[in-house]
Amino acid sequence: MKKSIKIALIIAVVMSFAWACKKIEVGYLSDYIKYNNPIMTVLAGQNYVSPALDSDGSTLPLKAEIIAFRNKDTGELATDLLTPHPVVVWSKPYDWKVDTIEANLLKKISIVDEPAVQLNEVSGQVRFGVNTLLAKGTKYEFDLRISNVNGTKDFPGIGQVSIPATASNPPVKFNGQTRLRVVDQTTNVILWTFFENLTKLQDGTSTWHTVKKISDESAPGKKDGITVILKVLDKNGVPFSAAKGELKSSWPGSTLPGYEMASVNTQRLDDRIVYHFPVLPFPYYSWYQGDLTYYQIDSKAVGTIDHANFNPTHNYWINFRQDFKIYEAGTFEVVVKFNNVARKVGA
Repeated sequence: MKKSIKIALIIAVVMSFAWACKKIEVGYLSDYIKYNNPIMTVLAGQNYVSPALDSDGSTLPLKAEIIAFRNKDTGELATDLLTPHPVVVWSKPYDWKVDTIEANLLKKISIVDEPAVQLNEVSGQVRFGVNTLLAKGTKYEFDLRISNVNGTKDFPGIGQVSIPATASNPPVKFNGQTRLRVVDQTTNVILWTFFENLTKLQDGTSTWHTVKKISDESAPGKKDGITVILKVLDKNGVPFSAAKGELKSSWPGSTLPGYEMASVNTQRLDDRIVYHFPVLPFPYYSWYQGDLTYYQIDSKAVGTIDHANFNPTHNYWINFRQDFKIYEAGTFEVVVKFNNVARKVGA
């Protein structure tokens, strides 16, 4: 019995010594590194950053590089996404309170060449920029080479990308319904509220609110940047005057956003407000509630309202809010029409 115990102890010591002498593998590089979202859906002209790679327990840090990026339909390298093209880069943040003149704002930006696709080699995140407007295909895939202290492995087809065709990705995107409202200020009663159908807004068939491109130029001779013309009409097609203060942004006693916060050289004319910005998209940034903007028509401009409780001796507040973004250069006309309100004659 004692002899058996002695033998067992000798075997244990020998095995321990052998284990101590065995070379331990440094790190771990999984064969199953992946993106958890099966397809990256990118809207052309819009910035998109993919989720990071799922390392599947691989030893960090990882280093990733793109070894091929292909058009899935043709099998050819995606030179449309990999070739550098001009884009705008900001040296300082845009400040709508200060940058009201285009010449001052242009000092904050520069033009650099970069491709539509860029890879963060540490996280594996893929950034798609505004140059995706140049995409010739709708389906792409890419291969990565990933390495760490353990070694290097190739992952063919690890990334799948969908860039919907232009018809599925219009230059104007409504993020929410337009709301129009009529309020009796004298009695503090809301007479009427209307939410326009989102589909009608997007396809341009609304009779209350339309956004249409009227020129490829944002200003005479300019093909970059954007100009937005806002017109607000009564039921007879008569415009409310911004120059006279009948049409203005925000609401009484509030500091709600209007497109003045995304414009330089704003013009308030008798029949419109003209906004301009040299960088896409418009509005350039989102506010605390997405891209919502708020406007009002002053009571002094209200003539009649098609409502059973309309009283010509009362004061009325007409307002609307809209929620859309434009992703294409040129001049766009935005028309909001109150089909139940008539502007005061002689106002």
